[in-house]
Amino acid sequence: MTAPRTGQIDIYIPRATTPAALDAVVRLHVESALCEDGEWPARIERSGGYEHSPGVMCWSVTYVTGPREAVPTHRGPTTSR
Repeated sequence: MTAPRTGQIDIYIPRATTPAALDAVVRLHVESALCEDGEWPARIERSGGYEHSPGVMCWSVTYVTGPREAVPTHRGPTTSR
């Protein structure tokens, strides 16, 4: 098992995405990125998003890796814009 680590990723999502779908899309993006290296998110935190281009939001996401059995905990926006 690899040691836990903290990372950050920017995720670009359509502005019209609902809050419930936003959490799911963020989780799937993080899981997909980490699975390439055999890692798994234990915690996912999303900060406030900003408009990257017309109709597209950029969300900064911080994650902590952990064992595969861990169920990711989600913390919604820690800041808002």
